[in-house]
Amino acid sequence: MALTFLFRFADDVVEASDGSLYFSVASTKFGLHDWFFDVLEANLPHGQLLKYDPALNETSIVLNGLCFANGVALSVDQDYL
Repeated sequence: MALTFLFRFADDVVEASDGSLYFSVASTKFGLHDWFFDVLEANLPHGQLLKYDPALNETSIVLNGLCFANGVALSVDQDYL
């Protein structure tokens, strides 16, 4: 089953050595100009960490329910994110 994603507030991306892309999404509910509403709803986190696999042309959720996810980085050895 394919998942469909609506990126309202994706705010960072990093590319892994295998070509995969990891995205932090600050909010799945509010966009850039309404970001403060997400902060006000802090008890209802809308952030995510997503992975796009270009070999499969698929996007998957790595982490869900994050509070205003803002950035993503890989370690030098790429053994943690």
